[in-house]
Amino acid sequence: MTSFLYIDDLEFGTSTSVEETKISSNDIMIYPNPTSSIVQWNNKEITEAKLLNNLGTVVYDNIKEDYADLTNLPNGIYYLRLMDINRNIIIKKIVKI
Repeated sequence: MTSFLYIDDLEFGTSTSVEETKISSNDIMIYPNPTSSIVQWNNKEITEAKLLNNLGTVVYDNIKEDYADLTNLPNGIYYLRLMDINRNIIIKKIVKI
């Protein structure tokens, strides 16, 4: 005797007991902007920060700090790419003068 078990209409999802909070770009202040040297951000949930030039080249890369030093970079427009603890990415425009 052969037995078969058929399963249909399965649904899978993820659920956590802790509510996740997403950081929006309005939650992060970048200051001073424009800057001639150091630019800082105010959110402690940032785990990674990279500064990119207009060509997309990473010109500054730090992991655990809450600032970037632009002193030795030429004047221009840069993009600060921040990642939070939930791996959300926020990009802010920085003006170096």
